[in-house]
Amino acid sequence: MQQALLKNCTLKRKVYISMPDKFDGKVGDFIEAWLEQFETWFHHQEQVKGPVDHCTCIDTAIQNTKSDTSIDLTQHEADYGQWMTWEAFSEHMKEAYGSSESGDTHFMRLLVMMQGSNDTVNAYF
Repeated sequence: MQQALLKNCTLKRKVYISMPDKFDGKVGDFIEAWLEQFETWFHHQEQVKGPVDHCTCIDTAIQNTKSDTSIDLTQHEADYGQWMTWEAFSEHMKEAYGSSESGDTHFMRLLVMMQGSNDTVNAYF
């Protein structure tokens, strides 16, 4: 009986997934995590509101970037046409803002670096 009550209670709980943080345009591994967060958010939106159009997904993601990145992406769409699928947009973002190094190469490069007294950690990424 308790299992039936627990099952019934869990079906009624609402889960809210917040929109991912704005993408700041830095090159690195962050873009893949940002895209995955958006895919999770869109999946949640589909469950709550129904199917979400690919163009809406792409436009929402572009609007959720810093202003200079948003301008670059909008200009890219004006020059080359709109992305037709989320996968095409995702691939473009990974190519443009993803890290070209493997994880091992990135680790080895950071291992031999030394941080200067006035340098921030972000200078090395």
